[in-house]
Amino acid sequence: MSENDTEDIIRPTDFKSLNIKQAPNHKQKMSARWLLWIGFFIFLVCISFLLTARSIQIQTDTISEPKIEISGLAIPIGNRFLIREGNYPLQVSAIGYESLQTVLNVGSESNQLVQLSLSMLPGIVTIQSKPSGALISLDGISKGVTPKIELVLEAGEYELALSHNKYLDLKEKIEIKGREIEQELNFTMQPGWADITVESSPQGAEVRLDSQILGITPATVPIPEGSHQIVLKLPGYAPLQIDLETTAGDPKNLGTIDLRPASGVIELKSNPAAANVSLDGKFLGQSPIEIEISPNDIHRISVSLPGYKRELKEIKLGPGERKSLGVTLQPRYGELHFNIQPKTAELIINGKSREPGNNTLSLPATPQKIEVRQQGYASKTQIVTPVPDFPLSIDVKLLTTAEARVAHLRPIETTSANQKLILFNPGSKPNKQFKMGAPRSDPGRRADEVLRTVKLERLFYLQNKEVTNAQFRLFEPNHNSGQIQGASLNREQQPVVQINWQQAAQYCNWLSRQEQLPQFYIESEGLITGHNPKSTGYRLPTEAEWAWAARVRGDKIMRFSWGNTFPPPSGKHNFADDASAYINGRVINGYADSFVVSAPVGSFPVNHRNLYDLDSNVAEWIHDVYQIAGLVGDPLIDPLGIQDGDNRVIRGASWAHSKLSNLRLSARDYGQMGRDDVGFRIARYAE
Repeated sequence: MSENDTEDIIRPTDFKSLNIKQAPNHKQKMSARWLLWIGFFIFLVCISFLLTARSIQIQTDTISEPKIEISGLAIPIGNRFLIREGNYPLQVSAIGYESLQTVLNVGSESNQLVQLSLSMLPGIVTIQSKPSGALISLDGISKGVTPKIELVLEAGEYELALSHNKYLDLKEKIEIKGREIEQELNFTMQPGWADITVESSPQGAEVRLDSQILGITPATVPIPEGSHQIVLKLPGYAPLQIDLETTAGDPKNLGTIDLRPASGVIELKSNPAAANVSLDGKFLGQSPIEIEISPNDIHRISVSLPGYKRELKEIKLGPGERKSLGVTLQPRYGELHFNIQPKTAELIINGKSREPGNNTLSLPATPQKIEVRQQGYASKTQIVTPVPDFPLSIDVKLLTTAEARVAHLRPIETTSANQKLILFNPGSKPNKQFKMGAPRSDPGRRADEVLRTVKLERLFYLQNKEVTNAQFRLFEPNHNSGQIQGASLNREQQPVVQINWQQAAQYCNWLSRQEQLPQFYIESEGLITGHNPKSTGYRLPTEAEWAWAARVRGDKIMRFSWGNTFPPPSGKHNFADDASAYINGRVINGYADSFVVSAPVGSFPVNHRNLYDLDSNVAEWIHDVYQIAGLVGDPLIDPLGIQDGDNRVIRGASWAHSKLSNLRLSARDYGQMGRDDVGFRIARYAE
């Protein structure tokens, strides 16, 4: 190192402050850092909200500006809100409307429109009229009388009606604004009358309208608009009625009206009453009667009554005069000669018994009530009017009680389905009591043909033919009786078959309804469950009625309808003959009836009771429940059997039968379901 180098050695010096500001400490640095992070977080939140928020526009139907309050973060921008997806409580209010509280549902769409409807508050209305006190009606509903102050009404259009005595009704449409807006409505009503001026000669007459006195002539009186009748009334003069047609506000002068003197009045009574009354040859009516006659004139009054002498009266009355007139009529007589059978019968005239043997009577020529009666006979009553100077002969023949019982009944009844029913009265016959069934010794007898005594007392009707397909199809239009091996059972006039007992009984009830007769059978849920013994409606024949009509002839009980021998004569009945062998198999050898299956009803001769096909053609449903009778002592009277049961009796042979046991009139069969050889006929009690 040189000397010169020694001068370059660095040497320490004393410290001197530079006066520079002290650097921030650690805590200050941390605070600044946090503020930066918070600001950044807020920025991120705002960016996130803006990116996820949905634009919602809320519209209302209010006229006034609505106030919208949303519970939650919602940023209003113009008429829209920025709000995130979700559900928010919402309240909307507007002046004149009820506040609405609901839930705002914000969906995922970017732009959404929510439309809300607020209920409008009613308006406050005051209705006044000239004159006041008018009745108010809105849409036909009374609202009181004017002035009506602060009437609260919902907004809308109303039909206002005002009515006031003597004023024309006012009708007008009004518009209520609602929203608690106060409206005052004023109306002026037009007068509803016209001033009518009237004078009378003489003056001083009352002017009346509906019995109300409006004034004394000469007078000007108010008359309501419309058609009216006013009456001028003055003592001693006839009331005068004036017909008026008035228009409100249009006065009229009727001028001077002449009154005529009042009529006289006769109060006429006669003995007897209800006599014919005429005035000056003009019939007026029957007594008692009031008669008006012109005053100061002579009038002729005639009073007459059949069977009495005519009375004539002349009368004169002053104006307004009243008089009572009593007239007693003198009777005229006619002669009646009675021929009564039996001669011992009692004769009663107008409720008073006459002595027997006096057969010629002189009676007033007025209607006489004649009654003839005797024990054991039906009484007869008739009205007879004797004729003066002309004797009358009255013939009365009493019928026994039994004869009278039948006399009022028609011997033949025709139904609405054109069926003829014959009246039978077994109780009037000597053989009204007979035996059903067959003795054990009868060849072909079956165990259910127990002998039992039966007595028929009630009169009954029985159809003379079996019910046809055509007649049954009036009840069941789609019924088909079918066919057998090409042989039809379904032609219109063939007897209906393939029906069960229920259908036959229901047909009877249907026919009763057509003719407004009481139904004989009791129906429940579409099924026959019993019967009404007192009913006179249509029904099926009872087994006793069928047996009586088929078997009882005079004092004999018939075995077959043609006699007591077998086989039957050909051509008189429809049984299983040779022609039907391919269907029936078993037939009556050598027998021919010209029909393979059933024949049209009425094709064969009637039996002794004028009934067709009772023993052949088709067998027939009977009313009775099938039972095997036990031995009984006393006769069964008009037996109907029990109310309900599974099987019903079938009587009579058919086109399918050939055996002796089946062709006997005492043979019995039973069943439930329909068959191709079973039909029915109808019956009913006569009383």
